[in-house]
Amino acid sequence: MAIIKDQLIEHIENKLPDSLKTHIYRSCEVGRKLCGIHSVDTEKVEIALLGHDLYRAYSDNEMLNVAEEKEIEISYVEKASPLLLHGVLASITMQEQYNAFDKQIIVTIKYHTSGMEEMEEVFMTVLSADKLDPKKIEKNAQLETKNKTAQNSF
Repeated sequence: MAIIKDQLIEHIENKLPDSLKTHIYRSCEVGRKLCGIHSVDTEKVEIALLGHDLYRAYSDNEMLNVAEEKEIEISYVEKASPLLLHGVLASITMQEQYNAFDKQIIVTIKYHTSGMEEMEEVFMTVLSADKLDPKKIEKNAQLETKNKTAQNSF
């Protein structure tokens, strides 16, 4: 998985805007801390966090176009809010371009925005790390409570 990680970092460095790069790296830092606290697989969490926002900087039209090219069925809700597609698109890219086929990583990336009924520890760690980016906490004080909770349990 080290090769996947290196390829993702290269993609992030060369193709994503600075604000998104720093969010991803801050999320990885939070994710590593949470992995240490909760004994979760750090490598899987880190790869999922590096890959979760590959399409986050795309415009609504770009996301819709890529989804159509990849023959993804687009729901009414996704048409109204194409940002919801960024996890789905990233999960496909992880498989097609980065040969990442670990089910936990792919499912985590795919559903990191919407959540899902049954969430494993890797998923919960990534979801928490993404939301508990220190810059997000600065902008939304309510996240501080969730940050404190995440230090003890999900």
